[in-house]
Amino acid sequence: MAGRWEDAGVVRGFSTAAANEVLLDYVRGELARRPGLSVLDVGCGAARNAAPMAAAGAAVIGRIG
Repeated sequence: MAGRWEDAGVVRGFSTAAANEVLLDYVRGELARRPGLSVLDVGCGAARNAAPMAAAGAAVIGRIG
């Protein structure tokens, strides 16, 4: 039996949503102080926040679910 997060309609909204700019601004500020900062993104899904954090220079570990 498929769960809610296997439903394409539910997931689509998360995968197409914009990244959280407040979170990204915070991470960029921390990266300025601590280059190579490690970030754990719990529930990263389609990596809408994880990908930009990695692009900014963070060492990102994503955990789905």
